[in-house]
Amino acid sequence: MSKHQQKKEQQDNEEINMMRDYINNEFLPKYVEIVGTVMEKIAKEQQDSRWK
Repeated sequence: MSKHQQKKEQQDNEEINMMRDYINNEFLPKYVEIVGTVMEKIAKEQQDSRWK
């Protein structure tokens, strides 16, 4: 493997790690929060409609 290829691969790995960090730290918590909120709303609406 040439020096250039190694450097390119290392750069790709760093970018992948940055993306993974972003997803774990930024995206997932927000996603979980949104899904949680939506699920609560749906559950509440289902309960409300049962009592009517």
